[in-house]
Amino acid sequence: MTITLDQAISLAGKDDDPSKQLTGQTVGLESVICMSNPNGGAGLRGNPVVIEQRIKPGMPDRHILRIEGVQVSFDNSQKDHEIIKVYGPGEINLVRAGKNQLFDMAAPKANQPANVQGDTQLKLTRVTFEQEMEYRKDKGKLSFWKNVRTFHVPGDDIGMPLDEKRMPKEGLYIACEKMEIHSIPGPKETTMHEMTAEGNTEMRANATSYVKADKLTYSEVKGEVNMQGLGNNDALAYRQDRPGAPYSYQRAKGFIYNLKTGELRIIDASNLQMK
Repeated sequence: MTITLDQAISLAGKDDDPSKQLTGQTVGLESVICMSNPNGGAGLRGNPVVIEQRIKPGMPDRHILRIEGVQVSFDNSQKDHEIIKVYGPGEINLVRAGKNQLFDMAAPKANQPANVQGDTQLKLTRVTFEQEMEYRKDKGKLSFWKNVRTFHVPGDDIGMPLDEKRMPKEGLYIACEKMEIHSIPGPKETTMHEMTAEGNTEMRANATSYVKADKLTYSEVKGEVNMQGLGNNDALAYRQDRPGAPYSYQRAKGFIYNLKTGELRIIDASNLQMK
């Protein structure tokens, strides 16, 4: 089905300014429900609802959001408390200006690595999920459930192919059962992400190592991933000398990974074993 309107509408809700409403400058919707037709494609993922938003295209601080899912709903009934829900299987792609982890904020520009252009860069966050996504504006929080796979990489191409075993420099891959992403305003028109992953979490940043833990937190401001075992459980760090070689693994209460240096710090180490 195709619907054509004679003017643009805002899925974020109507503007409460009476003067704008009278002149027709802003048209918004209180609620929207978009549903896919699974019979029209190869399964539910073959014919998803697709919604795309682009802000400041071509600008250094441009923002791109693409939503795909079986059903997408917008609840704009309460201003500043808007809610978006996406029922899966689905995928979210978000591009925004973030922190360049290779830039040393404490060092003068002349001492920065030659390939580092500045302290900010465009970043793509891609999240696939099986069950549901929910966004609540008043909390600035995205929540995802069931078989969640998150890529957080430099770039602005929402269609770029991504492989967790071939991550780019500064790239991060996180798998879990529940993911929460908070957006925090940063300097120079940037948006910083904080992520919390729970339930059979796995973190990868390169082809030869990964970490499994009960809980994982990521701070873009700090450029660190903190992985912990809960209760009596340990976190496990797996490593190969080269692709295809046997894995060794290290048990510990937790690990902290630094995206800038690639260093993996151990918290309360246990024994080293071969897999």
